[in-house]
Amino acid sequence: MLASRGCIAAGMLRLFSAIGKGTSLASISGVMHERLAELLGVHGASYELVTHPEAFTAQEEAAKAHVSGWSWAKTVVVKDPVGLALAVLPACCTADLDRLKGLLGRGELRLASVEEMLAGFPGCALGAVPPFGRLFGVPTAVDESLVEQRDIVLAAGDHRTAIRMRTADYLKLAEARAGHFAIHDSQEFPVHAHPRGPAPRTSP
Repeated sequence: MLASRGCIAAGMLRLFSAIGKGTSLASISGVMHERLAELLGVHGASYELVTHPEAFTAQEEAAKAHVSGWSWAKTVVVKDPVGLALAVLPACCTADLDRLKGLLGRGELRLASVEEMLAGFPGCALGAVPPFGRLFGVPTAVDESLVEQRDIVLAAGDHRTAIRMRTADYLKLAEARAGHFAIHDSQEFPVHAHPRGPAPRTSP
């Protein structure tokens, strides 16, 4: 069973630090931006703020930002007998729910409904949930193909803002369980992790 495409964001990158001065997530109106900024700041994580025109599919947004779909993360919200969970995978892939079910180990799995997402992730636009389950008290699973990227771009709660950060920093903060559950949109079989390459180039 395959999950439908998720939504994240893309655009022009500007470098900031969660503990530095200047514009940051905390300066953008919105409870979710504030909560995410606090998480990053408490742990001293550096990130790049991504501002962009409103967009609704992760792969299209990655293309507009000239970032590989393999390093542009999207968050899929799923529901099992225990509750909600987050699945994080490359923008160019869909989630195999059967494999994801085995990774989470909590029983039968399906995509969350709109009502469940609105109730479980207040302050977030649909399709733009930050991939940090600890912010919401739910588990997070990340595909190994993202783990092998040096940098990834993540949703920040709306369709106009995202952040880019080191994958190693993300994994520490997300407390995510890694496994293989992503299937490339042009294929019908699971993808394998790619070796780490140089960090994606960004526009000045």
